[in-house]
Amino acid sequence: MPGIIRSYKLTTFLVLCFLLTGTTVWADLDTWHARRVGFSVENIAYGNGTFVAAAGGSGIVTSPDGVNWTLRDPGPLGYYNDVAFDGSSFVAVNGDGDIVTSPDGFDWTEAPTPLITIQLLGAAWGGGTWITVGDAGLVGTSPDGTNWTSQASGVSERLSSVAHDGSGTFVSVGSNGTIISSPDGATWTTQVSGTTNILSSVTYGGGIFVAVGGVGTIVTSSDGAVWTTETSGTIDHLSNVAYNGTGTFVATVGTGDVLTSPNGVDWTLRTTTTSHPLTAVGYGGGIFVAWDQGGVILTSSDGTTWAGQNDDVWNEYFDAAYGSSTFVSVGRNGEIAASADGSNWIVQNSPTVSHLYAVEYLNGIFVAVGLVETVLTSTDGITWDLRYENIFVNAPTLEDVAYGGGEWVAVGSQLSGSGIIYSSNNLSVSSTLALVLEPSSRLKGIAYGNGTFVAAGEDDLIMTSTDAAVWTSLYTGPGTTFHEGVAFGNGTFVAVGNGGTIMTSSTGAVWTTQTSGTTEILRAVTYGNGLFVAVGGIGIVLSSPDGVTWTAHDAETFVPLYGVANGDDTFLALASFVTLQSDPIVSTGGTTPSGGGGGGGGGCFIATAAYGTDMADDVVLLRQFRDEVLLESAAGRKFVELYYRYSPPVADYIRERETLKAVTRAALKPLVWGVEKIADKY
Repeated sequence: MPGIIRSYKLTTFLVLCFLLTGTTVWADLDTWHARRVGFSVENIAYGNGTFVAAAGGSGIVTSPDGVNWTLRDPGPLGYYNDVAFDGSSFVAVNGDGDIVTSPDGFDWTEAPTPLITIQLLGAAWGGGTWITVGDAGLVGTSPDGTNWTSQASGVSERLSSVAHDGSGTFVSVGSNGTIISSPDGATWTTQVSGTTNILSSVTYGGGIFVAVGGVGTIVTSSDGAVWTTETSGTIDHLSNVAYNGTGTFVATVGTGDVLTSPNGVDWTLRTTTTSHPLTAVGYGGGIFVAWDQGGVILTSSDGTTWAGQNDDVWNEYFDAAYGSSTFVSVGRNGEIAASADGSNWIVQNSPTVSHLYAVEYLNGIFVAVGLVETVLTSTDGITWDLRYENIFVNAPTLEDVAYGGGEWVAVGSQLSGSGIIYSSNNLSVSSTLALVLEPSSRLKGIAYGNGTFVAAGEDDLIMTSTDAAVWTSLYTGPGTTFHEGVAFGNGTFVAVGNGGTIMTSSTGAVWTTQTSGTTEILRAVTYGNGLFVAVGGIGIVLSSPDGVTWTAHDAETFVPLYGVANGDDTFLALASFVTLQSDPIVSTGGTTPSGGGGGGGGGCFIATAAYGTDMADDVVLLRQFRDEVLLESAAGRKFVELYYRYSPPVADYIRERETLKAVTRAALKPLVWGVEKIADKY
């Protein structure tokens, strides 16, 4: 009779699990979209119906309308300072001395005969000649943007910008009020500017050169030789100046305002929608486009009235999470942004100004942690409560947080270089975190799975605990690997770190090194939709269904990636001032379940997801059934192994959908009731 009972229970459990499986789905991780472009743009050009901007360390970005921008790969890495248009093609220059050309702003080719490796800051076209200028008085000329020749400028000061009047004169400006002019780009004459302040930018329009710079300096000239100082009405730095071709100059101000002038002589201060320093302004397609230091885009048809196009992007975001049908990202100065779709973001009120380094959605709430032991919570990602923050500036930094077995655990680092572990059994009220342990090395990540916390850190350190109180330390190597993050999914822990390190473990106690295919640092890893996804390096994205076999993907960016999250059938990758989102998941048929991040509780993952806790009576019953029945037979153990492999994705798919959770609980009830009755009868 016991054998019959066990067979019936096993059949019941199998039927339950197959009822909850679906089709195989995979994320398209080779197609990514820039959702929040927060680059600090240096200069903007317009040509062939396209805005093209030199976006500093992020390379090149383009836009058809000045509002929606797309990252472009210019080829050579470097800090891009300027871009110009000659009527048919663009030329961009960077701080490493690289020069690249493009017919459309999208596809770029590196010049085969660059100048010496020195910082290039400005570029212009005129009179059939390309000019670039840079540090130490560097001037280069080219007939086609590809083949370049160095010229003697006669000065040693940094040259920041260059412009042409359209008829026969180039003017370049720079530090210490330097101004030089040339009829052909080859022969240069030093001019008297009348100022020793830095001149940051120069343009030409309406029959006059206008140069702007430090301490509100504006100087003008009709011929590039004789210069007049104008009154700007401000002592703030003027970083850039542009002309619209029909009578309006606009200069950007360090306060976030602009100055406008109909003639380059008389200037009026105009307010905008940002208070952050403006770094660039350009004109094209009937509008002025300006950028502030954090990447907020402003547009104006007349230079007087300005509209912010993406006011939510001012910040660096370090991590993201998904829950309660909402994406949440956290970052510098305590900033928190929320989105229903990963595309459109709104900055939320934050109760802290401390940097936030991690956010997770666990046990039905968002938890964010960061500097000075800061802990914030939210049930919806919109309204946030400060649960703890240390008043001492030298307090430890919390790097990550996890939940399991009724305990919250946060890990981090101290100024001394050692690690820190805190725990709490209740984050619904403000309270002091309980110090658990101070390991010798910094801890960067933590995850929970199979009834075990696993914390990963520097010097090859891995720490494990089943109760959040007693911890075991082990080392995965000689101390040269810095583990940056850890995730749990599909019955497996995956830790990532420097040198492309990827290690896996089913228990947290024994680790196996896997081949990642890269030697670049991997900074973060997550699990969702049946895939581990790790990011890092310069645009590195790797995925794996099991943590063992990894595939590289093209993130369509060449900026460093710092964080990764999964939700609503897409992945987010976070970089400085930009969030990338993968294309939605597509179905490929089959009978393998899929979904988002790890599983829970070490029991029936699906039931845990449906009930929201691994301590619900039905979940406890199923866990006991596993331990006392399934694991007692070879067939049962094989089933548990397969269930651990395939059910976590389904569980996570259910966990994020309230309606499906309710349906699943209803489906579970008669089956659990049957198991109870059979157990009681026998």
